[in-house]
This record gives sequence, structure tokens and C-alpha cells, in this order.
Amino acid sequence: MKRILILVDNSRRDLLPCVLLKLKFEELGCNVELCNKRNFKIIFRKFKPDAFLITRGDFPFIREMSKVCKIFLIPAEGARLTPETMKSVFLGRMHNKKSYDQTGDVIDNLDFLDMVYLWGDRTKRFLVSTGMIKSEKLKVVGNGRLDVYRDNRVAKERKDHDFTIGIAFSIKSMSVFEGRVNYLKLIFGFFDATKSMQFPMVPEGRHYEDYVWRDFAIARKMLEVILSIIYNTNHKIKLRIGPFENPNDYKFLTEEFPGRIFIQGPSEQLVDYLNQVDMLITCWSTTGLEAVLMGKPVIAIPYLIEKEHLLRHVEPVANGFDSFLKLYYTPYTIEEVLMRIQQTALKELDTVSDKEFFEEFIKDVYNWPTDKSTTDLIVSDILNELSNNSRIKISDFSKYAPFSPMVEKMISAIPLPENILVYFINLTNNIKTFIKDVRNGKFFSSRMHYQVSNAEVEDLAKRTSNFL
Repeated sequence: MKRILILVDNSRRDLLPCVLLKLKFEELGCNVELCNKRNFKIIFRKFKPDAFLITRGDFPFIREMSKVCKIFLIPAEGARLTPETMKSVFLGRMHNKKSYDQTGDVIDNLDFLDMVYLWGDRTKRFLVSTGMIKSEKLKVVGNGRLDVYRDNRVAKERKDHDFTIGIAFSIKSMSVFEGRVNYLKLIFGFFDATKSMQFPMVPEGRHYEDYVWRDFAIARKMLEVILSIIYNTNHKIKLRIGPFENPNDYKFLTEEFPGRIFIQGPSEQLVDYLNQVDMLITCWSTTGLEAVLMGKPVIAIPYLIEKEHLLRHVEPVANGFDSFLKLYYTPYTIEEVLMRIQQTALKELDTVSDKEFFEEFIKDVYNWPTDKSTTDLIVSDILNELSNNSRIKISDFSKYAPFSPMVEKMISAIPLPENILVYFINLTNNIKTFIKDVRNGKFFSSRMHYQVSNAEVEDLAKRTSNFL
């Protein structure tokens, strides 16, 4: 029986495709466990997998772990639009044209990965151009989150017939899921040995303050849009909070406008959220692509910000201004936003203005649609890769996935089986993180970020797996 470990990088974003993979592996007789960024090393040591599925290549210890099991990379953010932004997704921070893992070590290549499963051909072209990984280790399969849209029944008729506007925007430098951010320490961490720093989402020569400026500008304009809707229409608003943010930061809006503004449920998946809205307003988020797949028109608001001023701080190609933003309606004034809302309410607005461009783009970036589901393609390929894999000696896991020297010394000194000791190490870790979450005052948002079990997600995954 093959043992498969799957890392849930960000639960609110990634749990659904991870559970879909888990169900499919289990259906084929595998033993599967999920882990998160807080406990993945402990679970890895305890579970001793044949395969470890991760979301990016800059996690510490992955190169060492690859010596005892196969490592497969399944990106959670696989549709970035330039070689630089795509490289940052797969390899973490880039400084002075070098990539660094999360401990600060330089990543020269990704040869330690057994396979990388990509969303689309565009991503493959970008990664091949970097020379960081061989072409034969790159396989285009699509995005597992989109598997739910393969079934036409996913779109449900609304019981509430009040016209509702979905609003989804990301301001993760202003709202964080886990406690307060030490910005000085954060900025310090962006420097490399040459005292240089680079952010591929902002123009060359710009830095973290431009990234923060972007979030403040989005927030200011989005609040202006919200107030305009409240005071000029009778429509309802439902907010979708970014997966790195804290929903509590938005609650003042529901208190200020009770009965008009609502926040998505804590366990609510994007497909459920989209079933509850008639259209979506966003900044330039790829969330809009899933709205389009659900037949919902999307308004993007970047050009409500004075364009020349905006482009001093934001890199247009990296942020999709000449690509996926063309799938959305991009008004230049609040009055035009309100006009597009009215057109949607009257069913006079097409989902996309250029259907031919949409079909070409969604195929190139998301490999959509496919004959088989992304989940099926990944699972069958991994099991094929594992078919001739003989298990590494169990003792090697302590060599290539070690704990701290003090913990290893304790394991050696206590006359108990290692699996029992690792169980207690995991229990201690859970208690420590629980106390940390309580102390930082953002317990619920933090727990939502790291959870690997969610009844609503599991129910949706089971319904989806029935037609995959």
C-alpha cells in the first residue's frame, strides 16, 4: 500500500483540491494523510511516506526529504504571468537574480523534484526558460480547484432572489490571518547578502512600500465602490475575504450596514460563494476567472485609480493587465461601475466581452477544459511514478528528515519506539500552536488557515469526486 502525504499550504485556498486528491488516492487503495506548514516535518517523520505532495519548491528540508521519498510539486498559485513571477511562486524569493528558500539558502535548480504538475502551457514555457528544471519533469494537467466546474450541476438556482454583488479583493499587507506583522523584521528578511531586493509584482527598482501602496489604493477604491452601491442602489453585497486575511477586519462593514453587507461563511468554498452572487467586483484577482466559468460577469477596478500614478507602483504585465484583465469589464469611473451593475441586473451584460480571447487564454493558462479531471491526471501519473519505487529504509528518515539536535538526542535517550515519541512531539506542537493562536488574538482566522479537516469541504469534494 503506497503512503501519500499531501501538504495543505493554505487551507482556505488549497484544502478542496487536496481533499479531492486524497479521495482519489484512497479509492485506488493508498494510505493518505494531510499536513500543514506547522506540522509537515513531524507528520513526514511519523508517516514515512512514499510520496510527498507540496505546493512550492522553497520549503526548507525538501531537498533532503527527497532522498527518502519522491517529491511532487502541485502549485497552488500556478498562473502567474511572467517568468519572474512564476519563478517566485515555485522558488520563493528572488534577489540579485538568485532564488532563495525559506531558510535563506540559494536554490540552484529543482532537480530534487520528481515531477511538477502545471496549470497550463504558458507556465511550462516560463519554467523551461529559467533552466531551473528539465522539461521532462514538467507536466501540464490543469488546476485541481477547477475540477468542481466540470459538472454543470455545480451552478445552483438561488433561493434568495435579491440581486447580490460579490466583492473579492486582496489586501494581505493590511489584513493578516495570524497576529500582527513585524514590518521591520519582514522588510529585513527581503534583503539578500548583496543588500538588494526585488519584487516581481512592482516595476523594476520599486520595493515593498509600492506593494503596500497597491493594497491601500485597492482598499480605498473598493470602499468607494461599496459606498456607491449602498447609497445608489438597493442591492446586497457579499464580501469574499482573501485567503491570507482575517475576516474580523471586515466586520465593521456588516455592523455599519446591517442587512446590506454580508461576509462569506468561514467554511464556505468559492464555488458556494459564487452561487450566492449575481456578479463579481474585484481588483485584478484571478478569482474572477472562476466567476466567469460560473457565468458571472466580472468588474475589475484598477483603472478607477489614476492610470499613470498606478503604473508607477504596479507592474502591469505581472498583474495581468494585458491578459486575464481583458476578460473583465474595466470601468474608469464610479458611474461606469454602477452602469455595469445595472446592465447585469437587467441581464443585458455578457459574461465576457471577447469570448474567443477567453477560450484561448483559459486553455493556455489553465489547460481548460480537459478530457480528464486534473485530479485523475495527477493521481494516475504519481502512482505510475511510484510503481517501480522500492521503499527507502525506515531508519533513513531520521537521517534525512531530522528534528533539532536536542529532540534527536531525546529520542535516542528514551527507550520507547520512535513512532510513540513522534506522536508526543506532534501533540506538544499542537498545544504550542493552540496557545500561540489564543495569545495573538486572531485564533479563528489562524486556525482556518492551517486546518486540514473541514466538513463542508469534504462534502463538496465527495460530491465532486462522484463525477470525476
